[in-house]
Parts: sequence; structure tokens; C-alpha cells
Amino acid sequence: MTQDIVVVEEARSKDEAEAMGFRRFEGMEIPAPHVDPVEPFHDSAQWANHVLPTLRCMAGYRDSGHGTWQIGGGIALIEDGEESDQPADAVKMQAGNYLGELVDAWHQGAYRAVEQAGSGEEGR
Repeated sequence: MTQDIVVVEEARSKDEAEAMGFRRFEGMEIPAPHVDPVEPFHDSAQWANHVLPTLRCMAGYRDSGHGTWQIGGGIALIEDGEESDQPADAVKMQAGNYLGELVDAWHQGAYRAVEQAGSGEEGR
């Protein structure tokens, strides 16, 4: 019996998740000091309909045909630094467990952009 398993490259997926978060908040005007502009974003339609489904896809979820990527399952995670090995070593884990790491990476990028906007810095 064969089983399909999604292969996810850790470094590439975390870098992309962080870049997504950064791009979302890059150059934004900070509403007021000590106001967190990122956390309320989780209640938005953009988070629910675009960002989260994209992160689920990157974490190895499968699509049920509606573009929401809600079918979790096992993934083979190629850890950072192991990508060029042939064959590459991988860790088997659940997509739902890895999704949390991608959400964390997205947050890192978002807060980095907010911090830069607050300090007046430009660029990545």
C-alpha cells in the first residue's frame, strides 16, 4: 500500500511566511503608541479567507476543492540545512503542528514591519 505525503521545506516555508507578514504591515501608519495593529487583524476576512488558508497550504494541508486548505495530515518536514542532501532526511509530523510554526513566523514578519514603521525605518 502506498501513501502520498506532502514534503515541506522548513527554511523556505518559514521565510515565505515571515515575508508575508512583513509585506502585510510594511509601511503602515501606526494608529497610536502601544496599540497592537497585528492582533485585531486575526478577526478580519483577509486573515480568515487569504492569509490563514495560504499558511495552511504551506504547512502541507490538502484542499477540499474550495481553496481553504483544511484537510490536515502527515507531512515530511525537511529541516533547515538538510535541503541539499540526497536523499534529504525528513521528520514526519502532522501539518497542524507545523502550522503553528508558520503562524509564528508570519507574526515575526508582521511585528518586524510594525517596529520599522514605528521607528521610521524603510525597507526590509
